[in-house]
Amino acid sequence: MSKPVRVEELDAELARVLGDTEPVAEARVLDVAVLRARVADDEGLLQELVGLFLEDLPEMQRRLRDAWSAGDATALARAAHHLKGAAANLAAEATRVAVIAVEDVARDGEVPAEAL
Repeated sequence: MSKPVRVEELDAELARVLGDTEPVAEARVLDVAVLRARVADDEGLLQELVGLFLEDLPEMQRRLRDAWSAGDATALARAAHHLKGAAANLAAEATRVAVIAVEDVARDGEVPAEAL
């Protein structure tokens, strides 16, 4: 995605990356109204938050994949928790909901055999 990031483009990109998995299908990918309210309609701050999220997203995804591949439930729970917080800050509810499911399973010491 190019900068400046438009919220609608971020919403579409998150939907593309995440897909419509069962636990998340009912959740909005990005709640634009909530996000705008959080930044008091400050477009510069919104751009900064989105930019930081997009910069960190590849590393967060890599940590999830690596922990999942290694069967490391502790690392998977930690990586999922990190992504959950980042998604919550950005009002990316579908991401947050999906990652909660992964984090919960990993905290129980299990690594899901496939994507939830």
